[in-house]
Amino acid sequence: MIKWGKFSIEFDDLFTIILGVVIVVGLLSCCAVVQASQAKRDPLYENPLAYRRSPESSISLKSSRYMGSQIKYFEGALGLQLPIVTLHHLRPHTFQLGVEVASWITLGYQEGAFPLLLHDYLIAVPVSFRSGKFSAAIKYNHISAHLGDGMNQILEENLSGTEKKDYEFYQSIADSVGVDIALKEPLTYSREFISAHVSYEFHMGWDTVGRVYAHGGYIYKIIPRRLKRYFIGNGLEVTFNTFPFPYLAQDTTYNADTDTLDYSAQAGIILLTREKSSVTLRVAFTGYIGSDRRGQMLGRKLKQIGFGIFLR
Repeated sequence: MIKWGKFSIEFDDLFTIILGVVIVVGLLSCCAVVQASQAKRDPLYENPLAYRRSPESSISLKSSRYMGSQIKYFEGALGLQLPIVTLHHLRPHTFQLGVEVASWITLGYQEGAFPLLLHDYLIAVPVSFRSGKFSAAIKYNHISAHLGDGMNQILEENLSGTEKKDYEFYQSIADSVGVDIALKEPLTYSREFISAHVSYEFHMGWDTVGRVYAHGGYIYKIIPRRLKRYFIGNGLEVTFNTFPFPYLAQDTTYNADTDTLDYSAQAGIILLTREKSSVTLRVAFTGYIGSDRRGQMLGRKLKQIGFGIFLR
């Protein structure tokens, strides 16, 4: 472990950071030495709309129960799919190498401020393939999670009268010996995994387009180590080809680390498409039932509804 003031970092995490930097620098270097077509900059494989860990930018207002209270909070994300090299030499088959990065944050609300509750990070290196309406990807992924300083403040505000008295009593004892009592202790959460993704698009009639997909992965490095190491899932998306392009999306994934079948869904409209703009912008109602996928909440049962804006 390396310590610097109040900060510390494990050697395994330091190695992962260095590895990530080397991979990104290597991919950027490829751009200078590989002659590839730049005509198409869109990702060949589109990540699912309803999957909880698709890299995209978003802001959502969510509500769920925690420790007996119904808590409202904001979830924000900054995510990017960046194609690096696209090869068209084997038409109609196209190959692509890229980078995906994402950062998810959960913000509470307290007296006009938005304390940070949770923070998750993702970096992925996908190798993608497309042929007509079929697309696929194989990815290297790293994800880690951190507890925000505001979590204990929000939990303390939502304690019942009796719980708050008990907490203040024990905290007064702890203060006398210079110790702070946390209502939520941080978890050491990190994982590196290989995942595979396949997708097929088709016309459904009534001027609608459908998409089915499947994905799965194996986690070869995981903290906490006691957890199972694989996941597998599938989903369906239906989009109407008339503005404002209403859509429905659902994802069902079995996550062995929590031994749960997790269900996620969205219903909304697409205001901007890549055909007419460089980005896709949509607004949607969201729902989720399953195990919380935020690393610091690992294993907690979650029923969540919300409304959000999504950009990719």
